[in-house]
Amino acid sequence: MIQLQLHRVSDSFGVALPPEALAALRLTDREGERLALIPLSEGGLELRRNENDAERKHNLLLDTMRRYGDALRQLAT
Repeated sequence: MIQLQLHRVSDSFGVALPPEALAALRLTDREGERLALIPLSEGGLELRRNENDAERKHNLLLDTMRRYGDALRQLAT
């Protein structure tokens, strides 16, 4: 787990991402990089880098196969 701290930025709040968080998100030091907060079905949020549509679909497929691999194998037989 990577700990983050909130900082006031004008009327909003922001966080500074340490190098290990940038590496985990596969981000470079490009200022202005867009991120997305994704609501999780079990509650909470997940911070992700914005992906193009093909990459997003590919990652969704990999996640589905990881989560439901056993069920998919049973359905295939």
